Amino acid sequence: ANTARMDTIKAQRSPISMYKYNTETPKNQDILQEFLKRKAQQRLYAPKLISAISTISHIAQSTADSIYKCGSYIAISPQGHITGANFCRHRFCPICQWRSSRKIYGQLMQMYDYVQAATTNFALLTLTMRNSANLQNGIEQIYDGLHRFINDRQIKKSIIGYMRTLEVTYNENEKTWHPHIHMILALHPDYYNVNRSLYISQEEYEIKWRRAIKATYFTQVDIRAIKEDIQGAIAEVAKYAIKPSSVLTSHTEIETIRELIAATYHRRLRSFGGIFRDAAKIIGVQAEPVDLTSDEPSELDRQYIYTSGRYIPIGLAPEKTIYDQLIKPITASETQQTCNCCTFEPLTAGKGA
Repeated sequence: ANTARMDTIKAQRSPISMYKYNTETPKNQDILQEFLKRKAQQRLYAPKLISAISTISHIAQSTADSIYKCGSYIAISPQGHITGANFCRHRFCPICQWRSSRKIYGQLMQMYDYVQAATTNFALLTLTMRNSANLQNGIEQIYDGLHRFINDRQIKKSIIGYMRTLEVTYNENEKTWHPHIHMILALHPDYYNVNRSLYISQEEYEIKWRRAIKATYFTQVDIRAIKEDIQGAIAEVAKYAIKPSSVLTSHTEIETIRELIAATYHRRLRSFGGIFRDAAKIIGVQAEPVDLTSDEPSELDRQYIYTSGRYIPIGLAPEKTIYDQLIKPITASETQQTCNCCTFEPLTAGKGA
């Protein structure tokens, strides 16, 4: 009797729905766990992000709504690929930041493989400046300085390409911003030759950078050759340009978040130069790629909707009104992280350039 009842139930179900429910794989679960981590972050950060965005007239209010609902629907192929989702593609969204970072990392690795044909000398360079009370001014100063730095005669001769990212963190104790640059440098093939005519020392990098940003204090510049851990160096450049946890805390004022969004809105945070730019054009890589999905999941894909703090499987793609109704209200929660990664000492007589 039980067997006959089960056969009747199976016969009444949609063939597509039944097939989807049988396509669960370990990769599906791995992806769901990653999404759940980011959804938890989203529940912490979204309320203040939305409040800040609502005060900026030139940003559509639909942007705030899309951050709130980002990742509430996803479709995953049996191979573990995201084939459909309602991503907001906002640079401050924890889910889209994670997706973008993974994609950028893979693309930068492709570019590195291409550039290796021209040189095997690479270095990771970090350029910093003193914290700024105004983020807009700080970003403009570091970008102007970077332009002068990479156009220095010796820099242009010794460095044949670069890929760089701007990272922004916030020191809540001092209420200051800390923009800084991470760069992977492709060095001239003869950079380390015996005569060292192309070689630039740590001290020379510091002097050139200090002149470039017109600093009257000692800046912190770190240059190190990349010998084995290229993956780690590329991960440093591909990581989140703006970490929500370094800015958004239970004590952060809406005006602070507004300043962050306004200062970085439509501003390029990553770029390529020289041989890396050539590689990007050939391979078809964008400095800040758009996260696209097929938006037409196949009948083999497993589809999920987020509700009550978990992802539940569904048979067919939901209408927008369904996940609008299922999403629960979110509240802010305490989280704190400040930035104290650089220290400076004033220039004294007889020191500096």
